[in-house]
Order: sequence, then C-alpha cells, then structure tokens
Amino acid sequence: MSLDFISLMRFIVIISVALAFFNLLPIPGLDGGHVILNFIETITPFKIPMKVRIYIEYVGFIFIITLAAFVIFNDIINIIGR
Repeated sequence: MSLDFISLMRFIVIISVALAFFNLLPIPGLDGGHVILNFIETITPFKIPMKVRIYIEYVGFIFIITLAAFVIFNDIINIIGR
C-alpha cells in the first residue's frame, strides 16, 4: 500500500512542477508575462499604460486558447485515426 502512496505523491510532484514551469513561461496572461512586463517597467523610465497591458493580456489569452484548441483537435484526430 505504501508503494501506491509513494507513486501517487511522485505523480502529484511531477504535475506541480510542470504546472509551475508552464506558468512561468513569458506568455502574456501567465505569471511569466506579468514578470516580463514588470521587468520592462523597472528598467525603463516609463510605465506601460493599462490599456496597452489589457491588449497584451488579450493577445496572450487568444494564444493560449488557440493552442489549447489545436492540442484538443490534434488529440481527437489521433484517436479517430487509430
């Protein structure tokens, strides 16, 4: 029984590390995108207007949704193709 628990814990750790890695990618809409925008504001003398930030977030959101739709579509094609 303890072997099953250890396997479950390893699986949870792998999922958590993968989620943290992908969340820190510099894609607008994820935390990595916020880090990049804040870094840009730190090294430059001007602040990014809120309207520009919102548009950047929209672009990142559309990219993430498009990527998710592509992955789901590809999975469905692979299932049907078998």
